[in-house]
Amino acid sequence: MRIVHIPRRFVRDAWGGTETVVLELARRQMAGGDEASILTSMALASGDRESIDGVEVRRFRHFYPYWGLSKDDRARMDRKGGNLVSFGLFRELLALPNPGIFHLHTGKRLGALVRTAARMRGIPYVIQLHGGLVSAPESERKDLAEASKKAFEWGKVIGLAFGGRRVVEDADAILCVDRFEAEKLRTLMPGKRIEFTPNGVDPGRFSAPKEAGLEFRRKYGIPQGAKLILTVGRIDPQKNQALAIDVLRRARERLPGAVLALAGPATNPDYLLQLREKAGALGLSTAVYFLGQLDYGNGELAAAYAAADCFLLPSVHEPFGVVALEAWAAGLPLAASEVGGIPAFVKSGDNGLLFPSGDVDSATNAVLRLLSEPGLASALSRQGHSDMEANYTWQAVSARVSAIYNEAIEARRGSTKGGS
Repeated sequence: MRIVHIPRRFVRDAWGGTETVVLELARRQMAGGDEASILTSMALASGDRESIDGVEVRRFRHFYPYWGLSKDDRARMDRKGGNLVSFGLFRELLALPNPGIFHLHTGKRLGALVRTAARMRGIPYVIQLHGGLVSAPESERKDLAEASKKAFEWGKVIGLAFGGRRVVEDADAILCVDRFEAEKLRTLMPGKRIEFTPNGVDPGRFSAPKEAGLEFRRKYGIPQGAKLILTVGRIDPQKNQALAIDVLRRARERLPGAVLALAGPATNPDYLLQLREKAGALGLSTAVYFLGQLDYGNGELAAAYAAADCFLLPSVHEPFGVVALEAWAAGLPLAASEVGGIPAFVKSGDNGLLFPSGDVDSATNAVLRLLSEPGLASALSRQGHSDMEANYTWQAVSARVSAIYNEAIEARRGSTKGGS
């Protein structure tokens, strides 16, 4: 079967949870004998064709249908949430030989083009919601709209022409990484095929030896004996790295040598500047390490996990939190914000410690327990690793997705025969 994945963007140096999901699904599908590829926009990319871990990635020119959009605004929309159009990608979907199914990882206008191409070709498409359709906080919605607020939008006609309002509703199946979002959508769309399909992890990618962690510390100048708190995620208010800095300040009152490493691309450069200024104002400039984007494929990210003593996930909104699985795969104890889909698989006191979103005192207490109670930290990390291996490997997730594909294809064939 030829499977086509369509995310909004796909580049190495702006990697996140969605990119990991797309790549790992495609890799497993190819290993199982299917033909999988990724078609996307040129957002943040320098080339229109690339192979990443053996998966073909093809990119097509895109635009934002606004008058008065500045170059900086376009770049900001490329980085985060821009509602783009790519007619080149649409034409490729219509011309591609013998596709079996389109797997959509975005909505809005690009999703509308995929929806129309699927209907014109008589094949199914599924849409995977990586969170936020019904549960994104208002602050996140406002941030997404910030880049276009001074421009005049003329693109609504494109949405109307291609069925932009029906992208989710018309999908042959809706895949949700957030269990609670799936439950809400089942209430809103009774009778619709809605599946909870969690993110996964490749344990082998994160089984770096202790020596890799020591070398990582040497490379970034992190003291070998320091207690290292690690946070991985794009630099953005949604990920709430500001809370991690506050946690570090309070934790150092009991553990003076503790340090914090923040890894991830800066999708919000202004927020990155705020974090640097905050660290400086608190006297933590030499205790907070801004690592930037770490390579997912060459072992650099795994080395960061191997270097750390505990993992902190402080997000204010997190549909799933694949980094929690990565921490478990690396054998790290986890402290996480009790938001979004996280409580669906992180059980406080069993495989991690949860704290109320934004609660610095509770988050600090959780981190201090992980750093100062080795018995607890070891028990939590062992259980997390066990849960990860039992339920959240990409092999298991991919098998479930393939079953959904096959059922969608059979249902589409049945409806075509029934209508003939």
